[in-house]
Amino acid sequence: MIEACKNYGLPEPVFESKNGFFTVTLMKREALLRGLSENVKRLYDYIKSRGIATFRECVEFIGKSEKTTQRYLRKLEELGLIERAERGKYKAK
Repeated sequence: MIEACKNYGLPEPVFESKNGFFTVTLMKREALLRGLSENVKRLYDYIKSRGIATFRECVEFIGKSEKTTQRYLRKLEELGLIERAERGKYKAK
């Protein structure tokens, strides 16, 4: 299950055991995007539309500081929506 989610660019499932029940929660990409700020969503859409985007292109597109852009990219990476293609370049999953 974990491997399948990774292959489709989705976050790993959440496994929980409570009150004698075992549940698995699978997240859809749309659910992840709903919880993000507009700027982070815009940045994700930008990277997705380009295929691969450099850090500098992301900074220029979003119009924020390098530190803020790094924070946005880190958030997208943590959610499994983007990954580093190579040093300084990102691609959408």
